[in-house]
Amino acid sequence: MFSFLKKLLTFGKSEANDYLDKKEDPIKMSDLLVRDLKKELAESLRALAEVKTIAISAKREAELNKRGALEYEQKAIILLNKASTGEIPEADADRLAEQALAHKRKLDENATQQEANLKNYSELVEKLEHNVQTLKSQITNIEQEVRTLKARSRVGEATKRLNEQMSKLNSSGALHHIERMKQNVEELEIYNETQNLGTPSSTTHETSSLDAEINALLGMSSSSEKPSNALLQLKKEIKSRQNPEDDSFKPILP
Repeated sequence: MFSFLKKLLTFGKSEANDYLDKKEDPIKMSDLLVRDLKKELAESLRALAEVKTIAISAKREAELNKRGALEYEQKAIILLNKASTGEIPEADADRLAEQALAHKRKLDENATQQEANLKNYSELVEKLEHNVQTLKSQITNIEQEVRTLKARSRVGEATKRLNEQMSKLNSSGALHHIERMKQNVEELEIYNETQNLGTPSSTTHETSSLDAEINALLGMSSSSEKPSNALLQLKKEIKSRQNPEDDSFKPILP
């Protein structure tokens, strides 16, 4: 047990630093360190409870031995007093008093040993309590550092993935392919517009036909020549000759 306690008492900050100096993932190593420190803390708390129990028992034993030694001393004194007054035989009183004093000396020795043990246990309890507080402080600090490291690691990994994606995007010529696709689409749209200009719709065709017919009729009337004066005069004479009431009607001979 004492070798185990010695190990606990020698566990400190230097061991923790050496633990983290290993060439491994710092976050995983930090998690392992926190786990091991918590195990050490649990063991330290159990050891502290055991030592305190032993110390309490040593203190109780020392007090009982002191009380017993005092009682046997008092008994020896009573025996000698009664022998001096003749109440009991002096030989018996001396024999019993000597035995009582011997038992007193043994109890005194036990009390002295228990007090020495109690002093050692008290010092051990003090060291263990200090070690427990140190472990608790280390665990709290390391857990805070681990949380910070994990957050920074997540940000770093996300940034790394983003940079890799951007690098792949540039290196693979994806942007060039997109620009090429855009150019092809624009060319196709221009081609379709050109085809639409060469093939008018039915509505456009009907409108054009109507306009052509109207324009043709208007053009015909506007382009027809007006009859000359001679032609008008001849038409007037023919009309008058065809009137039977007109005596001057004369046929036009060849």
